[in-house]
Parts: sequence; structure tokens; C-alpha cells
Amino acid sequence: AATQALPESEDIPLPTEAEEEVEEETPDARFARTEQEDLAALRAALPELASLASLTALSSPARYGELRELGLSPLEAYLASEGKRALGRAGDSRAHLVSSIGRTAATGSRIGSAELSAARDLFPSLSDSEIEALWRRVEQPRRR
Repeated sequence: AATQALPESEDIPLPTEAEEEVEEETPDARFARTEQEDLAALRAALPELASLASLTALSSPARYGELRELGLSPLEAYLASEGKRALGRAGDSRAHLVSSIGRTAATGSRIGSAELSAARDLFPSLSDSEIEALWRRVEQPRRR
């Protein structure tokens, strides 16, 4: 019978301390780390959120979490989950215009004109088709 040689100990890469810590990270620790990273990103993008102590202080933290799991950035998830409240917190001088527009009922899988107008204000760097795609990613899971 042929014997198989064991690999030299030099050939087996040993995990680094950082890799061992990642493997040992508990779900609670992972959540706390992610929350702190998201808070830092939100505070950097919107300095008026400097006093936000926790994501649980949001009006809809569960919705924020759902949007993050869908792949939205912390800022996109915040703006989408907080809606008009995000505009008010950001001190946007156009917030009174958004609230007076009213909502146009969206039909099928198309974004309403009022929602599109508000989304253009929230995401000025996105084209209408990109806003429509983002809206479908956010709105479709909600309707199921």
C-alpha cells in the first residue's frame, strides 16, 4: 500500500490574528461593528446626524436594515427609509415644497411623478432610469 506524505508545516498557511478574530466574531459583535460603520458613514455624509446615537433611533430601523440587506449604501437606505423626515433633518430648504406636492399613486411597477420628483431631489446624480431601478428594488419587496 502506498503511503501518502503529510505536507510540511511550512506549506500550511496559519491564520493571522485578524482572520482568527473575524472567524470568532459573534452575530451581535458583527451587528455592532456594522452599525458603527453605518453611523460613521451617515455622520460623514450628513453632519446634522452627529447626535444620532444608534440606528434604533431612526423612525423605521427595521426598514433601514431591510434596505441595507438589499445592497443599498448607508446613505441611500437612510434617505429611502426616512423619506420626508430625512429632508427635514437635513435642513433642506425645499422640504416644504416636497410636502406640498402630495403623492401620486404609482401604477404597476412604475414610480409616480411626485415620487420621481422627490427622488430627483434626494438623488441628483442619478438618471430617471437609475431612480426607477432603485425604486423597484426598494418598493417591490414591500408590496409582497
